[in-house]
Amino acid sequence: MAAIAGGKVAATDFDAARRQRLLEHRSADVRRKAAKAFAVTVDTDRQKVVAEYQSAVNLRATLSAGRSSSPKRAPHVTNWLMWGTRSGPTSPR
Repeated sequence: MAAIAGGKVAATDFDAARRQRLLEHRSADVRRKAAKAFAVTVDTDRQKVVAEYQSAVNLRATLSAGRSSSPKRAPHVTNWLMWGTRSGPTSPR
């Protein structure tokens, strides 16, 4: 908790299960420190978050844009899109 408070570790580096364990720790002191450290990681204003990403709904998908970013993220998809071949294991038909 001291590392989070000191800024050495981001509170968002902890997954939900780990945060929950600390928030339910048997030590009241650990629970209190965890609650304080993780209080800033949750944005309870869901409507604000939805509004931030609302513009993405109107974006048009283009095959050429997908092809340019796909090799880095999903090479198996690139093979299928560009050359019509599959790579990696496939299930029998």
